[in-house]
Amino acid sequence: MATLHKSRNLAVVGLCCCIGVVEGAGPNAMLAPSVELHASRDRAAVAVLASIEQGPHEWGGVIVEHGGRYGFTVPVTSGSKVSVSYVAALPPSFRIVAIYHTHPCGAGGDRFSRIDVLTAVRSKMPSYIRTCGGRIYVFDPSRLTNDDRRRLRDVHGGLFAGVEVRPAD
Repeated sequence: MATLHKSRNLAVVGLCCCIGVVEGAGPNAMLAPSVELHASRDRAAVAVLASIEQGPHEWGGVIVEHGGRYGFTVPVTSGSKVSVSYVAALPPSFRIVAIYHTHPCGAGGDRFSRIDVLTAVRSKMPSYIRTCGGRIYVFDPSRLTNDDRRRLRDVHGGLFAGVEVRPAD
């Protein structure tokens, strides 16, 4: 699990779906924000997650805000069925507002794992997942229930439900 660090430099590290802001992304940063911007965080998440071809590995990145509009980093994979690691370098005018990743078939289904939820809680950002069946869910740590908090303290706390996000009509 990655440790969350804060810095003025907007670079993000992901490890097992855990992210943190760290110093100095340098020239080898893997991700940059998309040019396409959307009216809401949900719409940006739906756009990027719907664009990822379902496969045997997790893919992920971050949702960003710029001038009241929302975009995303290009999705990357670490080649793992259960985690994704990434580095993102963002211009100063972009702000990270959420994280996203896929759940391959047979790896987590339509629920958030304990690691997914802890990542959202520690980063204080919503987390989006796309399931094997193509459904998209969001877990917002600002809406944790007392039961969620109790289960997070238990290493065998099980899976957590999110709220389904549907594409805009």
